[in-house]
Amino acid sequence: MKYSTVDKLDPAVSAARAAGAEVEFSGAVYPKPGRSDSPELIGLLVALVILVLTFGSLVAVGLPIVTAMSGVIVSLMGMTAVALTGDPIIKSIGFSFAIGVLIDAFVVRLTLVPAVMAIIGAKIWYHPRWYGRNVPDPDIEGERLNQRLAENDQLACV
Repeated sequence: MKYSTVDKLDPAVSAARAAGAEVEFSGAVYPKPGRSDSPELIGLLVALVILVLTFGSLVAVGLPIVTAMSGVIVSLMGMTAVALTGDPIIKSIGFSFAIGVLIDAFVVRLTLVPAVMAIIGAKIWYHPRWYGRNVPDPDIEGERLNQRLAENDQLACV
């Protein structure tokens, strides 16, 4: 320990020595470290990076929804503008357009298409041979790989 530090501590312990207590100094005495703002800054930077990544993924997920909603809003605004005109022929055209959109959305896409797909079954995914030669057929589920492995196992047993 430096003597200058001991000299600074002597006035603090002089009352204890005067009362008969034995006071000894040992080891290094370090000044109290100053407070650093770097841990808070690092935490804020990490939080900002996480926020940017999360916001980016939320935007990527929400973009198709926002696009669809904007299309519906624009269509509704157009239909409303047509419906508010004074000409009865234009009003009837706008009303017919609105009914057509509703029939397409609810009757055709939600009822008829799934029903036809259920009736046709697996044949709906059929494609002709010439198409199959030109388009790759990936083995996503690994069925052909399992067949090859089984054939190799049978050959190895023989």
